[in-house]
Amino acid sequence: MDLRTESAVLELQPGQVIALDDAQGTSVRARCGALWLTEEGQTQDFVLGAGERRVIASRGRTLIQAMQTSWVSIRPTQFA
Repeated sequence: MDLRTESAVLELQPGQVIALDDAQGTSVRARCGALWLTEEGQTQDFVLGAGERRVIASRGRTLIQAMQTSWVSIRPTQFA
């Protein structure tokens, strides 16, 4: 799946990690559950609870880890 042109909704199990590369401007929303998000080059990590959203600021690698069973919505810039 090319996240530059498609949006995705994924179920993540506790501890499961997904990596996004060069995803600056992509919207990440926790639909339910809790997500830990870290962006290469950023000094701060983020925890997203159900309904919370973050727009990725970094061009580097972004890691998203489920802290519990979670559903995440990922939308590239043109859909955000």
